[in-house]
Amino acid sequence: RIITRVSEITDTNVYFSPHLFSKQDSHKEFVLPSRTLCVDLDNADVSDLRLNPTVMIETSPGRHQGFWVLKTIPTSFEVVSKQLSYTIENADHSGWSLGHKFRIPNARNFKYSPSPIVRLVAALSSERIYTEDELLQWVGATDVALTTTSTDDAWINNPPTTHDTG
Repeated sequence: RIITRVSEITDTNVYFSPHLFSKQDSHKEFVLPSRTLCVDLDNADVSDLRLNPTVMIETSPGRHQGFWVLKTIPTSFEVVSKQLSYTIENADHSGWSLGHKFRIPNARNFKYSPSPIVRLVAALSSERIYTEDELLQWVGATDVALTTTSTDDAWINNPPTTHDTG
């Protein structure tokens, strides 16, 4: 029913969060521990990732979102999420935050005109479910302690819903 409803929406952006929450509020303090890490890949070269995402979505031509599923919940969920974002060259360094919303597959992306359909590129594969150690071997050396990119909490709960024709 959700997929059918999303495909019927033709006039507004549709977003989802890959995380569950302890209450109906998508701010990071309410994100429950998860095995899913997400990166807004934006201008990253997705053909040159050391660990392929478990699921990858194309939000518009050449722009992607990646979701890495781990076998267990990472020890430092938020830190590893941020490290993953900063490890990938040209990824959006504000798209790692817990509670971040992403465009849902099969919906339109009204950020661009004409509005492309968000499409699934790589589906869930058991071969692409990683251990925390595998992920940390890739991102572990990425020091995010002094990074200054902040997240926009207003956008987290109220992402844009219509195409700005202005």
